[in-house]
Amino acid sequence: GGPSRRPRPCGQVCGAVIPLCQHRCQQPCHMGTPCPDQLCRQGVLISCDCGQRSREVPCCEYREAERSNPLHRPRLDCGPECKGCQRLRGLAEAFGFSDRAAQPAGTRALEPTLWSTPVYRMAKAHPKDVEVLEAQFAQLLMGPKHNLMLPAMSRERRELAREMAAHYLVEADYLDREPNRTVYLTRTAASRMPSPLLSEAVRDPAMEPTEQARSRLHRYPGAGMVLEQLTESVTENQIYAYLKPYAGRFTLLWLDNATCVAVFSNAQIREDAMLSLKGLHCPWPAKPFSATLHRRAYESLYPEAHQKPEPKAKVWRPPAPVTAAPEEPTQKLTASNQFSALRSLRKKDG
Repeated sequence: GGPSRRPRPCGQVCGAVIPLCQHRCQQPCHMGTPCPDQLCRQGVLISCDCGQRSREVPCCEYREAERSNPLHRPRLDCGPECKGCQRLRGLAEAFGFSDRAAQPAGTRALEPTLWSTPVYRMAKAHPKDVEVLEAQFAQLLMGPKHNLMLPAMSRERRELAREMAAHYLVEADYLDREPNRTVYLTRTAASRMPSPLLSEAVRDPAMEPTEQARSRLHRYPGAGMVLEQLTESVTENQIYAYLKPYAGRFTLLWLDNATCVAVFSNAQIREDAMLSLKGLHCPWPAKPFSATLHRRAYESLYPEAHQKPEPKAKVWRPPAPVTAAPEEPTQKLTASNQFSALRSLRKKDG
């Protein structure tokens, strides 16, 4: 037989599991050589000590930080938003609930919470009830029990508790009959503390849901999903019911009476929501928001960004005076000059 042929790389993405980090190798096929973990760019989530702040860093940078300081895992420093967690512990103590030093991992928010318009309106109308409910949610998330039955309460307060529970990713069910009807809360593995708290959001005009949606859509148009052909009978609560699994990660912005934009935390959540609506056979057409396709609506939302600069007024200026070029001095013709001229001509002729 002839010489054995060595197989050549196929040029496709490797896709093998890197032993050190367990991520899929994204490098081109490198047959015969181990996968280089120092080139892995897969995102790794790091957070601060209290879990309120988080950020994704490339895996290779995370591993390099681990190698430089093997005794401590890479972490972020706590920031101003971490005060909300401390304030929640204070509320729990004020209402007689025990504070737990070690919180379950599922109680920490990893991204800013987008409060819905219905719960925001109810919170503005009942701020005291919001603080009491926040303390009760703190008891559920920080305590050892996975269930909590709230005291009997009015219909409005039950609705507020149920809407808040969706943003905490806590299951909420109604129990008993009037006048003893109440809400039964169940903590799940995904439950987490919202950031900011609802009581903090209602005090900050920038956290108003419509303003939040308008600001976020301007910065991240790809995070928007358009719902069209909405009839007058369609309410915000019906739209929120279809998108309930994404509570706290989107808010609504109305373009007109028949068109609404759901603005999500990022484009990936928007993609997931569109697939979910398709599976639920949502009666309203949903498609990604596009600043180009929805140009008129986009310009009406942000008129200040599309105003053409006014032309500058022309200022009349008098024309500059025209000055005549100075005449070259003419040489006077004298007798001596005539004799010199004739002499030069004779030399040329000679």
